[in-house]
Amino acid sequence: MVKGEYQQEYIRRRSVIQARLGPYNGIQFAGQPNYKPNQFYSYKIDMVVNEREMYFVLAFNSSTYALRCVITPSGKHEFWHINMHNKEWTQDLTLPLDNCDSYKLCGPYGSCNTVAYPKCGCLKGFELNNPDQSSPDNYTSGCRRSTALDCGPGEGFLRLSSMKLPDTQNAVFSGNMSVQDCEVACKNNCSCTAYANPNVTPGGVGCLRWFGELADVRVYPQNGQDLYVRLAASELLALHSSLHGTKRVVITVSLSISGLILLGLILALYTWSKRKNRSYAERAGKEYQSKLL
Repeated sequence: MVKGEYQQEYIRRRSVIQARLGPYNGIQFAGQPNYKPNQFYSYKIDMVVNEREMYFVLAFNSSTYALRCVITPSGKHEFWHINMHNKEWTQDLTLPLDNCDSYKLCGPYGSCNTVAYPKCGCLKGFELNNPDQSSPDNYTSGCRRSTALDCGPGEGFLRLSSMKLPDTQNAVFSGNMSVQDCEVACKNNCSCTAYANPNVTPGGVGCLRWFGELADVRVYPQNGQDLYVRLAASELLALHSSLHGTKRVVITVSLSISGLILLGLILALYTWSKRKNRSYAERAGKEYQSKLL
């Protein structure tokens, strides 16, 4: 555990950080989003922080199962449970989950996504520090802002969803601040680069504000959190225009397809009506000829 402005957990090999499991989100450490307690038990992590120490208490609600958390010699953080009746151990989760959990794999302002290629990319509004890197996965030098901040009134925040929140070593936490107040506090400080509410419990409040580089960020397929990243006014305008342009294209294509379908239905109805009238005329003609005979 690392004692700082906000609680998070690291896996180290001696003095080198291998992976980061935090920050704490009010229920568990946010670096384990895919963990789903089974129907037989569940648990909750409660943090205890004071002037002398910081530790967590694991609340386990089963009398027929026991939970074990271990760090293996290879640096894996494993969760196991045992059925007290048959004495069999079953593994629930292993951390790190994948290569994207490697600490700072994509460098500052980079983001890792296991379903993308290359898996490392820059956060929106940022570009590669070294665009001539030989390997598509060599993002260790990270990213830089496409447009520098000037602390102007047009600066704002872009919401990134399903994220692992950045390393909180350079973050400040306010426990009783709403996300709206958090935005105001971050915007009023030109050094604030991002903010988030780390607490995912119902009605949970809290404000994390980052001052400096955003590091060790990744995209989760589920159970990620919202991160609000500060961008220049021109970047926000460009992203807004791009988004609305995409919507206009989608709407135009949808209307075109709808028009073609409607035209097809009209033609089909016209053809059916014409054939029906022709058939009626032929029957009427035959009946008239029969009467004459």
